Amino acid sequence: MNDEFIDTVEEIAEAEELPPFPVESSTEGEALNEEEDKDTEDTDNISDTPDEISALKRELDLLKKELEEKKTAFEKMNREIGEFGEIFPNKSVNSIPDSVWESVKAGIPLAAAYALYEKKTSARLEAAERINSKNSELSTGPVGRSTTENFYTPDEVRSMSRSEVRKNYSKIIESMKKWN
Repeated sequence: MNDEFIDTVEEIAEAEELPPFPVESSTEGEALNEEEDKDTEDTDNISDTPDEISALKRELDLLKKELEEKKTAFEKMNREIGEFGEIFPNKSVNSIPDSVWESVKAGIPLAAAYALYEKKTSARLEAAERINSKNSELSTGPVGRSTTENFYTPDEVRSMSRSEVRKNYSKIIESMKKWN
């Protein structure tokens, strides 16, 4: 560099109270020594006692273990979601109810938990259908004006002609179930 330029920059720096202009050193060794000095200044403030180092190592080991556990759990969940997609191709993972996710948290595989959920749901629906069917058999039918169209009393059947009985035979049979 030009010496006049360096002198001018140094004069300006002194006048404005700026740090001195960095001048290229003639040897690389001096620049490296300056960087090493800066590094040691930064680390001089750290007091590393054996207790602190061992505590940091324990914390690092715990964090590594936790990371490995989370990685394993993530891989397991990915496998289970893949298995779920194979077994239930028309079901979205987003449509899985909370009760199934609670079973998964308890350790049951996703596909098994969902299959159990579906089995329980279908069993409940079948039981409800059986009960409704039995109730409808025991029922006298709906209340109101439309009841005479679907249900005949014994007196109404006795007053019918043979042709009316033939015409309404299926309704009469259904009505007879409710006469008791």
